[in-house]
Amino acid sequence: INSALNYGYALLLSTINKEVINNGYLTQLGLHHKNEFNEFNLSCDLMEPFRVLIDNFVYYNQERKFDLDYKLDIVSILNNTYKYNNKNYTLKDIIKLFVKNTLEAANNLSNYVGFVYYEE
Repeated sequence: INSALNYGYALLLSTINKEVINNGYLTQLGLHHKNEFNEFNLSCDLMEPFRVLIDNFVYYNQERKFDLDYKLDIVSILNNTYKYNNKNYTLKDIIKLFVKNTLEAANNLSNYVGFVYYEE
């Protein structure tokens, strides 16, 4: 179970890393994750809403052997279709849109004056 979760999370993290970099941001500078030894703090923040998809798959497949077919099934989660903003997209496309939208919102902090908490 742990190996399957780690594998699935690694796939999510790498997919999100790619989108963070494609949008011109550093993966190291997180919003909530702030570990100086984690090179992917921002990506870890952004992957949180998607972890449940991996958790759910692993939970319902706990009796299966963690082999090549299992890994391919986890990879196929990225190609599954889900509803996002009232439209159907593959998970890869949802991640792309989500990362872009979230980073644009975070970059436009003037809309959130008084709402954003700053640590000093």
